[in-house]
Amino acid sequence: FRASASISPKKDAPKNAIDVDLSRRWGTGGPMKPGDWFAVDLGGEHTVYEVVMNAAKSGGDYPREYQIFTSMDGTGWYGPIGQGKGDGALTKSVVLPTKARHVKIVQTGSAEFNWWSIYALQIMGE
Repeated sequence: FRASASISPKKDAPKNAIDVDLSRRWGTGGPMKPGDWFAVDLGGEHTVYEVVMNAAKSGGDYPREYQIFTSMDGTGWYGPIGQGKGDGALTKSVVLPTKARHVKIVQTGSAEFNWWSIYALQIMGE
């Protein structure tokens, strides 16, 4: 899998959110704001039905509000297939089951004093 993000501070690279190591993270490096995004290329077509964002050690860095989009090519986006408000260190979002190769989470909320951090991103699918 490959990950990308709208903001990628050097020490908080997007790949840190998908490497299954809770000692590393991806983070915005500053206050979260609407329009920040995080995307994953799943490497092939999958049916996506749930997205889990783990803010782990930075419990206040959960997404305030978000929308989830999917794509087959990484350029044309469908959705939102899910949306919600973060609820602490572990944010789970059950989404409309959708075939996709790419999944993008877009921040629609903001937090003046918190980054948006993901220590582990899980995308459940078939």
